[in-house]
Amino acid sequence: WVRLTHLPTCLDCSKIHIGLTGGIESWKSFISSLLRTHWNAVLFDADKTVHRLSWRPDIIAKLALLCPDEYQNGMIQRTVLVQHCRDNIALIDALERLFHPQVRHQQYVTLKQARREGRAFFISDIPLLYESGNLSLYDDLILVRTPLWLPKQRAFKRPGMHEDLWQRITKRQWSDARKAKYT
Repeated sequence: WVRLTHLPTCLDCSKIHIGLTGGIESWKSFISSLLRTHWNAVLFDADKTVHRLSWRPDIIAKLALLCPDEYQNGMIQRTVLVQHCRDNIALIDALERLFHPQVRHQQYVTLKQARREGRAFFISDIPLLYESGNLSLYDDLILVRTPLWLPKQRAFKRPGMHEDLWQRITKRQWSDARKAKYT
């Protein structure tokens, strides 16, 4: 059910940076782990990086100022934050302004380390790769596409997911057809 729209054309090149993306619940992580294993590639996972960053004291301090209701006992209450994000596009935008530069920095540091180690493939699993406007950072792109019913079915297994939230999330993402034009 997963369709890779485009496989890199530069498989014989050394030190290639591949951007991998797809819509919500499109099995990006599964595909990136297969490619990591098959190509012995270094994998940068933007979602996992955000999760790690959210535990840093400097980020917690910024989140506490941005989201005081979600700050309790020296920690951000992630479940409360997620609930507030569902109804607050301005908060989502503010969180993206906070995290995206940090994620790009971590991606750069990881890429430099992989190149120092002589690793041939570096895969960046970036959920909003097209929407970020940073396509020039990559030597090639892979778009993971699935039939619409599959990611929707998977997403609705998440706690708190409902039709209105699904529509808001998918509206923030480019359609697969639009992404395919750039892949």
